[in-house]
Amino acid sequence: MKRRRFIAVGLIMAVLTVVGIVRLVRAERERRVLQNLTEAVSTLRFSADSCSAALDAGQTRLIGYRQRLDSLHDAVREFEAADPRGVAAEQYDEYMNAFALYRDSVAAWDGRVAALQGRLRQCQSLAREHNAAVDSLRAARAVPGR
Repeated sequence: MKRRRFIAVGLIMAVLTVVGIVRLVRAERERRVLQNLTEAVSTLRFSADSCSAALDAGQTRLIGYRQRLDSLHDAVREFEAADPRGVAAEQYDEYMNAFALYRDSVAAWDGRVAALQGRLRQCQSLAREHNAAVDSLRAARAVPGR
């Protein structure tokens, strides 16, 4: 009888020990999940903010480039409008240099716009990833016992 009681107490202690260890492991796993989600949110926030700053700087540069492009266009038109017969021979080299610079600048415009649009898409993607990570973190924190 004593032996059965001793075995029963031993089994109960073993079960309680296993249950305690399982709870500790589960709590540690949940803590790590929350920590990983928090770090992901922080990293994505930094990335989204950096992307936004780069996008703003790119927009500013594109506006400045457009202004220079407009100035080049105006310079070419001034050469062409100076005389109804065309550009004077003594100004022709200067005109051709301005025209070539304008033409090359126009050719580069589409690439600059495309690059900025690509940056915008990247920033939007980062913002969506950040928002999804925040939602996941909120959901994980809302689970009872966390």
